[in-house]
Amino acid sequence: MSGCRVFVSYAREDIQLARRVYEALKGAGHTPWMDEVDLLPGQNWKVAIQDAIQNSRFFVALLSKRSVSRKGYAQTELSRALNELDSFPDSQIYLIPARLD
Repeated sequence: MSGCRVFVSYAREDIQLARRVYEALKGAGHTPWMDEVDLLPGQNWKVAIQDAIQNSRFFVALLSKRSVSRKGYAQTELSRALNELDSFPDSQIYLIPARLD
């Protein structure tokens, strides 16, 4: 399945790995969405992130020891993705967890 919009969720501490995932998805013909790349200056970032989650075919959650042991917006993104997951049939994949360490 190529050409899909893919939301990339990560903790700030994992930005380097998130960039690699973003580039790999882009290289595979997908349309990844990542805040650092796709947010426009002055854009309401909370609204833009919510819109990107809702309009993505897949949500990739990059999980690391750092990301699961602290508070941050990555947890909010994951919570919103779990809500979005409810609208998908059980036979379809939407949420893809990826363990970084």
